[in-house]
Amino acid sequence: MGLGTTAARGSAITLGGQWVKFLIQFTSIAVLARVLSPDDFGKMAMVMAVVGAATVIGDFGLSLPPYRRRRYRRISVRISSGSTLQSDCC
Repeated sequence: MGLGTTAARGSAITLGGQWVKFLIQFTSIAVLARVLSPDDFGKMAMVMAVVGAATVIGDFGLSLPPYRRRRYRRISVRISSGSTLQSDCC
């Protein structure tokens, strides 16, 4: 099996997984909109916005190490919550 075939299959699986994730999230929001009262749904939406922002801020784009670098050194960044973000960087 060639590299192109492997890359195409991996891309298709990743794209399919993203679509499944989207459909599950969309369905869960639709179900919650029907089950919860408008006040409760609004509260849930505000909490989910904060959780989504915290996820993006917590990641800082450091979830994938730079695979192309040969030498790595460990960098630690302290954030206000007291946890440590670590990334391999050149």
